[in-house]
Amino acid sequence: LLAHRISAVPVVDADGQVVGIVSEGDLMRRVTDSDSSSHGGSWWLSLFTGGKDAGEYVKAKGKKAHEVMTPDPLTIEENMPLH
Repeated sequence: LLAHRISAVPVVDADGQVVGIVSEGDLMRRVTDSDSSSHGGSWWLSLFTGGKDAGEYVKAKGKKAHEVMTPDPLTIEENMPLH
């Protein structure tokens, strides 16, 4: 997500059906006070400063998508009318 400047991605099952979404907010909620204090502050602040700490944190503390995703998002087809 960081490398490609993407704020969220869908999580799909083996059939390609959307079962959840992982967003920046989902990842930020995974950080505990003890984790952020060991990095000298909130890790996500480095996203705005261009630091490498956020990427290193995610690699070190990474979890599986189903553990951090927001399940059952509302989805629509690409040609569905807005109303």
